[in-house]
Amino acid sequence: HLSGAPANRDSVFPSSSILAAIDMINSEKSAVFISLGDNYFSSTPVYISNFVESFALKLSMPFFTAVGNHDRPSFEDNFGKTFFDFTYGSEQFIFLDTELNKGEIKDGQLEYFRKVIYDFERNQQLKNLFIYTHKPIWSAHNPIYEIVFEHVNNQADYPLDIHNFRNDIEPLLIEASLKFEKNIYWLSG
Repeated sequence: HLSGAPANRDSVFPSSSILAAIDMINSEKSAVFISLGDNYFSSTPVYISNFVESFALKLSMPFFTAVGNHDRPSFEDNFGKTFFDFTYGSEQFIFLDTELNKGEIKDGQLEYFRKVIYDFERNQQLKNLFIYTHKPIWSAHNPIYEIVFEHVNNQADYPLDIHNFRNDIEPLLIEASLKFEKNIYWLSG
């Protein structure tokens, strides 16, 4: 949440701590900067332009973000697709939209995900897959990750019975990991 603490929601700028860290972030000489969403509190032109001008454009590396619930209303109009992927060296990066369909990866996004996973599995040059989402949908109603789900920002935004991840997403990841001996990492905001 680059927007900062909820107590600062009236500020039209990103968190003061992230703005103060721009020089340090740039000095790290990272290949990319990745956000897990909620880059601003409101999806209005003033919040978006202040975020872009005071933070994103000041980075010396490409900026990528998983769309968050605060970003979603006008994300496509301002930044493009809400789910996408790219390759960097032996690494594959996938960004999914967990604000679409209440966290379920389905319809066109599921077909897209299946294609990316299929291509990843068969590309011998690719060793690691990193999946980025705003919501930790992998933790929803899963006893193993109960502690994570109990501490998510807003449980009301998750379906009560989220079988989509277990039935459609997880089997693809297990197969890619075990059968094709690939490493898969899922990072969520």
